[in-house]
Amino acid sequence: LNNLVVLYRLYGKFSLAEPLYERILGLHIEGEHSEPREAAQDYANLALLHAAQGKYDQAEQGLKKALDLLDKLEDVAADKAWTLDQLGEILVQQQRYKEGQLLLSQAQAIWQEVHGEEHPDLAVNLELLGRLHFRQGQWTEAEDCYRRALALKERFLGNLHRETICTLGSLAEVLRGADRSDESRALHRDVILRRERAAQMSNEERAKMQENVPEGGRYGKARAEALD
Repeated sequence: LNNLVVLYRLYGKFSLAEPLYERILGLHIEGEHSEPREAAQDYANLALLHAAQGKYDQAEQGLKKALDLLDKLEDVAADKAWTLDQLGEILVQQQRYKEGQLLLSQAQAIWQEVHGEEHPDLAVNLELLGRLHFRQGQWTEAEDCYRRALALKERFLGNLHRETICTLGSLAEVLRGADRSDESRALHRDVILRRERAAQMSNEERAKMQENVPEGGRYGKARAEALD
């Protein structure tokens, strides 16, 4: 069921994915599939599905339920940080900036405890904080977050990774918002050049680009799955 749900989500078939997630959660409640960590992930996944449809109240409730489950478990710090990031982002989308920033800051503290200051997973949290500041016109704070995220992605994922390029584009938009047009245009040109170079990369070059990704975490897991 989970694999089918993922496919539906990828193709934007939310009306088909939602009842399957609810069926999976029903199995957890009935005790047929009651692994708490998996249940927390399923609640979170359904919440993100709701968020994608603008159902923010349901999304918030689902993520809070996931956090309640995780609070009762050990060795799930990274899961909790990820869930806090998602909940914080949903609050930001609703312009509940103070609440969102509090949760994102809590998530950042956990990421730093789990991985330290130098890890690509921290970059995702920094981008969410950057987006929060961007939406409020806090250009200095937004720039700092995006530059830190960019440095981590360039170090661990490489300059031509699609997520690195996306972060560079976001930084360019921050500079544009801050009326630093020349710098913004220079970064946008860099984005175009990197995309062109990335499109010409061989599979061997793409594999080599992943060699600096640390084990564990979101990116480490993706790399391990790609190598299997």
